[in-house]
Amino acid sequence: MTLAEAGIKLYGGVLGDADEAAQALAEGRLEYDPDVKCDYHVHEEGHECGHGDHGWTPEGVKAHQARRGTEMFPITIAEHLEILKNAGFTTVDILWVSYMQAGFWAVK
Repeated sequence: MTLAEAGIKLYGGVLGDADEAAQALAEGRLEYDPDVKCDYHVHEEGHECGHGDHGWTPEGVKAHQARRGTEMFPITIAEHLEILKNAGFTTVDILWVSYMQAGFWAVK
């Protein structure tokens, strides 16, 4: 199921202070890019998020997948949480985890 299918609306391309953006969203004046798309990764075989191939050619997908385990240096979720805490965030939590990606929520 995609985020859109789950009824979750994304506001991509928002820049600036998060508190100001949240206030602008609440007031209906948030400036965002409704056409922003996810194009920084490719899918594992059999995975579909609703965005197709993200503009990658079949050769580009194969080259990206072939580098896995050799050029990527991921850190653990615990290390991510520790980095956020050390950066001064008082509240840190995990929003979601999927394959080699995770979303975090933090408040200073």
